[in-house]
Amino acid sequence: MQADGSFSAILAIKTRGDKEYPHIRLVFTIEQSRKYKDLIFEIQKMFGGIGRIYHADSTVRYQVTNINDLLTVIIPFFMKHQLRSGKLVSFLHFKYIVEMMSARAH
Repeated sequence: MQADGSFSAILAIKTRGDKEYPHIRLVFTIEQSRKYKDLIFEIQKMFGGIGRIYHADSTVRYQVTNINDLLTVIIPFFMKHQLRSGKLVSFLHFKYIVEMMSARAH
């Protein structure tokens, strides 16, 4: 079984009326083969039901995008259960961005 997880800060351009402005979208994702969809539902349950689950042809994807959920559930979990190597570096960058956006320091 191979799962892929990521911490992303996606810079996008939003349009409001006739004006465009940059927008940062924060996303925690776990993607898994569709045959392990029950595992994805268990992960969502373990995180208190936050986030959404999306189904594709051969995969199922769990995503958390709410900044409060990221700050109060996802980040504390990964601070307690530390990742290793490159994923840890990605997580720490993500954590910094979430904290700055939450404090409106961005």
